[in-house]
Amino acid sequence: MVAINFDSEAFSIVLQAINSTRNVIATRLKLIATFSDVIATEGKMTATAMKAITTGTKMIATDAKLIPIAAEMIASRPEAIILIRKLCVVTTEPIISLKEAVRVMAKPRVKLGLRNASDSEVLTIARNGLEGVKDNSRFPDPPVNLASFETAIEEFALAIAVRRNGGKPGTADKNEKRRKVESFIRKMAAYIDYSHNDDPETLLASGFPAKNLNRAPSPIPKAIIKAIKNGMTAQLVLTVWAIKNAKTYELQYALVSEEGEIGPWRDPLGFTNSRSMRVNDLKPGTRYIFQIRGIGTMGPGDWSDPVGHMCL
Repeated sequence: MVAINFDSEAFSIVLQAINSTRNVIATRLKLIATFSDVIATEGKMTATAMKAITTGTKMIATDAKLIPIAAEMIASRPEAIILIRKLCVVTTEPIISLKEAVRVMAKPRVKLGLRNASDSEVLTIARNGLEGVKDNSRFPDPPVNLASFETAIEEFALAIAVRRNGGKPGTADKNEKRRKVESFIRKMAAYIDYSHNDDPETLLASGFPAKNLNRAPSPIPKAIIKAIKNGMTAQLVLTVWAIKNAKTYELQYALVSEEGEIGPWRDPLGFTNSRSMRVNDLKPGTRYIFQIRGIGTMGPGDWSDPVGHMCL
């Protein structure tokens, strides 16, 4: 937490920062609109343009979270210090959770790979996509004129056929025809990704190649403690059945009194090896109870059933 003593000079600086933030957002929006227009009209999805769009969008999302609080600061001067502190907390929060990010990245999507595709591969992707979307009720509003798309495909196919005898002019014409077809493909792919609603069957019905059909993150199953053994003095070593997709494991334990009452659970310990989880500094002659859970990209699974053991 950042403590800020409020005074008129400091508040003036805050107001300037707020206005500057608004101007920066407006500028970024104009840049993104410009990049989008270039991509839509020329079909040249360069790595630089795409990176700029992605970066600008993330920065706008971050700045946009600050504006409501900043506006509240302007409206309520006496609460400036509280709101500035609140502002400091908000900026530390992620715009999107890890769980949501993984879910989005693992969604079924159109797979293109046009940059490294041969001319014949691009032609195949285009023809299959056109046939898949044409007269398909699942995709009623394609963003391109399908007749124009089909014409571009046939012109590209003809350019490929005559390129060998066309020399450099023939190659240049073929490349231009390819860029036009790729522009159609990208627009169609974006439309398909928006329209299939995470349904692999709908995605495949489009005729476009797909990815992530079987990579949707699955919940981590409940852990099962396999064994607990005595290690060195004041140490117990636990083994759990390995859990697929678990990146790490957490172990919590509590002391069991002679009357069988379970004490408070200790803070969880982290492990990466399911076959050897060593718990140290235990009290010999005392019984403990343990629980373990796996943790994956979608978060933790359920705690295992509690298992007790005497520390020797």
